[in-house]
This record gives sequence, C-alpha cells and structure tokens, in this order.
Amino acid sequence: MGLGDFTAIMNKIVEKVCSNLRYWGDTDCVIEVSLRLFLELSRGYQGCRMLLGLESVEFLLQNHTEETFKFLGSPRLLSMRNQYYASLTRLVLMDNVPGRLEMFLAPFLSMLQLLQQQQDFAQGNVTVFRGEPIQLVKLFKDLRGVSDSCTDSRSYGILFETFQNQGKFWSRSELLFAVMQKTVSAFHGNDEVCNAMLRCLVSFVSNDDSRVDSGSTSTNGITLFKKTAVILCEYIQLLMASYQDFSLAPDGVFTCARLVLQALNKMLREGKRRSMLAGKYVPFGVFVLYNDNCLQQTLEACMTIVLRMPFFQMEKRQKLEKAAFTFIDILFTNHIETLSRMAPEGFINLMRFVVIGLDAYDEETMGKCADCIDQLATYYYLNRTRETPTMLRLNQIVSENASLWNDLFEKIMNSLLFNKTSSDILSRPIHSILLVDINVAENYYRVIASRQPNDVIMKLKNSMITLTQNMDKTLEPILRDQFCEKCKDFKNEVLSYLVLWRVCANKQINK
Repeated sequence: MGLGDFTAIMNKIVEKVCSNLRYWGDTDCVIEVSLRLFLELSRGYQGCRMLLGLESVEFLLQNHTEETFKFLGSPRLLSMRNQYYASLTRLVLMDNVPGRLEMFLAPFLSMLQLLQQQQDFAQGNVTVFRGEPIQLVKLFKDLRGVSDSCTDSRSYGILFETFQNQGKFWSRSELLFAVMQKTVSAFHGNDEVCNAMLRCLVSFVSNDDSRVDSGSTSTNGITLFKKTAVILCEYIQLLMASYQDFSLAPDGVFTCARLVLQALNKMLREGKRRSMLAGKYVPFGVFVLYNDNCLQQTLEACMTIVLRMPFFQMEKRQKLEKAAFTFIDILFTNHIETLSRMAPEGFINLMRFVVIGLDAYDEETMGKCADCIDQLATYYYLNRTRETPTMLRLNQIVSENASLWNDLFEKIMNSLLFNKTSSDILSRPIHSILLVDINVAENYYRVIASRQPNDVIMKLKNSMITLTQNMDKTLEPILRDQFCEKCKDFKNEVLSYLVLWRVCANKQINK
C-alpha cells in the first residue's frame, strides 16, 4: 500500500492523534478518543521507546501546555489531565537526558512562582488565574500526574529540588508547598480545589519504591514532613472551625478528610509502599530531641478530626473508614510515646473509638482495632517495670481509669463470642491483656455468670479456667498461636451451652 515501515505508520497515527489534540480542542468526543489512544500507546517500555523516536511526540513534549493544546482548557476533560501528564512524564524520563525533566517542568515552575509572589492570594483573589479557582484544580491535577510518574529517587529528587528545596534561585524555595498553603487559606471552603490539592499532596509525599530516600545526608524527608504538617494542620483547623457538627457536613468534606489521613498513612502493600508515618524516611526522634512539636501537633490534629467524625458517616464511606483506622493502627504500632502525651480524657476517647471499630462490618477494620489494643497491652506488659516517661504517663492514664483493662477485655471477649469474627484476629489482644492483668478473666466471668443458671455457671467457670491456665509469661509467636487455638475451643464450647445471650449472638452473626 506504500505506507512505509512500522515506524512510518506509527508516526502517521501519532501525528494524527497529536493533530486532533491540537486542533480539535472544542470537540470532546474526538479529544477523548485520541487521548485514550495516546495513553494506551505510551504504556510499557516498548511503547514509550517507539513514541520517543517520533517527531510529533517530540513537539508534544516541548509544547505540552494549554497554550498549544486547547483541549486542556475543557472542564469536562479534567479527569484525564493527570493521566496525560503522567504519560508525558514517563516519556521524558525514558530518555534519561540530563536537564530534560527540568525543561519539562519549567511552565509549572513559572506558574508557581507567579502564584507565590501574588500578595492578595490569601484573600481568594487569584489574579494570575483571573479569579477562577478551576485553574488551580488543573494545576494540581497536572502536578499530580508528574509526581505519580517520578517513581525512582533520581527523578523524584529532581522534582523535589525544583519545587521545594532552596536552590540556586531564592524564588524556587518551597514553591509548591507555599502555593498549597495559600490555597488552603483562600479556598478551604471549596471542596473541589481542596480535593485536587490534597490528592496532589498525597502523591507527592508517597514513598513508593523508597523514592524519597535520597541518602543518609539528605534532609528531604524531614523537610517534606514539616511542610506537609503545616498544610494539614492549617486545613484541619479551618475545617473544624467551619463545621461544628460533622454529621451535617457534605460529602466533599469527608473526601478531603480521608485525603488528609492518606497523606500521612497510605496503605502498605506487599511491603513496597511506605507511608509517611511508617515509611522510615523521617527519623521522628529528631523532633523530640530538638523540642520541635511538629509531629505532636500533626498527630493531635488528625486524631481530633477522626474523633469528631460520627462513626455512622465513616461506615458509609469505606475508604474513609479504612484511612482512619489505618492511621490509628500506625499510631499504636509506631507512636505509643506520642499517644501517651495526650491528655488522659483524650486517650480514653481514642480507646472508645477503637472499641467501636470492633463492631465494624469490615473484617480488616476489626483487625486493625484488635491490633491497636494488642500493641498497647503488649507495650504495657513488656515495659511495666521500667520508669520511663512514656510508662509513667501510661500508668497515670490507667490509674485514672481503673476499669480500662476490664472494659477492653470484656469488649473483645464479647466480640469473640458474639461477632462473626475470626478468632485469629482477637486472640492476640486477649492474650496480651491477660498477661497485663490476669484478674480481668475473673471479672468477665462474674459479668456473664450473673445472667446464667447454676448449671451453666459451673460449665462457664471450667471453660474460663481452661482458657487461662498454664499461660506462659512470654510473647513468643508459637505460644500465641497455641493460645489462638484455645480461644477457638473456648468459643465453640461456651456457645454450646450459654443461654439468654444466644439470641443476641445469632442476631449479631446474621448482621
């Protein structure tokens, strides 16, 4: 047919795609199909290598802004902007040419510099964008796409130093975070703008494949945390002032609250994705060493917003519920010392929230709540003879709430017996609390026995003795696994003869 070789044919196809993107910007159907085709072609190593050899793609990389490609101005195509820039960034990084990524980022850098220098930005009068906050949404979506594709430490380091670090030119200092902070001040009531800004922030702080780790002498991790903390704390403060009752808040507020939590703790997946709080790129001890309350303020702000949100609102939003309990789980796993600094009433409120989570329908949420109680009891048991500041504060909390361990044990045992929950999830906190205070078993026995006939009371007493006897005072994994089997046997045995509560149990299981 005389069309030429494979490269020539692909060049014609991509030229047509680029032509559509450039000249058919007012026809959404043409743009959407062309853009999806381009995104599909740019997936994978071979596709990117092929596209990089085409003149039309080179033109696209050098002229990627809205000035040349008018379709980027369409509000109806907002959802595809981050994919568009993620694809372009992959192409830029594929060549590994020094200075090319910086050149690609130059238009964003110029826009951020203009926004940073604008004096009346905090009053919501964004003259750079002619007062249209939708342009801020576009900017944050574009930067999110760029950040998503910077998956290694080298490319992320260039991105970070271009927008964040104080480099050769003073005007580059902390550009992105400065603009984000101004955005929070000016548009904290605009859920669309805050949503785009927070999604960009979540992408930027993500430590996928340890990309933030820039070496032992780098301060990028600490800088990243401190600047992020300022933005999150200010947004939470403004959000709390705007909504006294979160039960009446619109859906957009809960989405933004979930993104705030995700900015601190993205879900670990297969050990490769690390969150800010569990990602090991911030030595949090440095804040205490130098009397910096940045970490404490951030955790308290996020805990406040979690405790202020009604649980029924969380249950309706699985992503929010998951983010909230992941955040709390990380606190109990890695930040017990910080939690102990809370006021006793605040700590107890947090424990009440964890207890409520044990009744959640999602088994993963129940598992996180059980793990929180296990982490607390384990820490308390292992350090009970030490007089560290953390233990002194925890002892004060326990002394002011004498029924704490009894209440936690009773709730977990009820969940074991009457919820449709795996014994594997609940056996560890049961074991840990028994090591802290073996008397909780006797107290729980009295609570149940008070509602049972005499013949059941004797059986129940024997079951409790079987569960708690010959308990080893260590936390060896094999011993905990053996105790899990004892919990399974205890559950099956007690439910076979227990009366009065059996109806409650069936109702709970059928939920």
